[in-house]
Amino acid sequence: MHSCRPLAYDLAVFRTRRLHDDLPVERVRSRVSAYIYGNIFVLAAIFATSPESVAHLTAVVIVVATSATTFFAHVVAHNIGQAIGRTEDEELRVQLSREARDAVPIMTSGTVPAVLLGLGAVGWLPPGLSQLLAEAYVVVRLAGTGIVVRRLSGAASRKGGLWSGLALAGIGIVIAALKQILTH
Repeated sequence: MHSCRPLAYDLAVFRTRRLHDDLPVERVRSRVSAYIYGNIFVLAAIFATSPESVAHLTAVVIVVATSATTFFAHVVAHNIGQAIGRTEDEELRVQLSREARDAVPIMTSGTVPAVLLGLGAVGWLPPGLSQLLAEAYVVVRLAGTGIVVRRLSGAASRKGGLWSGLALAGIGIVIAALKQILTH
């Protein structure tokens, strides 16, 4: 079974804290997937806000609720999916805690955007600027994912990671925009 050294609790692009133990590659894949779609859902949530909703704190509630509900849906769905072929020896509580741990990147996807939107709500930033900064933060996180995935995969080309990250950011923007357009 392959293992690799994943980034600690999040795929923060500009720091590389490592876990003490190697994780199986399947768990690293799960965390990267959670990171990506957590960011896309948060970006869609931010797209659904306005400077007025930022000023009234509604935008913060939308982003936090999106992160939390996506986290819980992910944990439940993955836990049920992982039940297929699970032996009686594997305790449900252990599996559930593993799934919850691997889904943490979904929750962290909304943390900084919620803070940035909160700064707009309390008047420390203009609401429109705080919304723009929250969107930009998520897009940068998506764009940095290519480099992180290349590093975790052992690929040497930083340029390839940059281009794949930029492509992912573009795809993420399109998906988030479509979700906002089609559901609101």
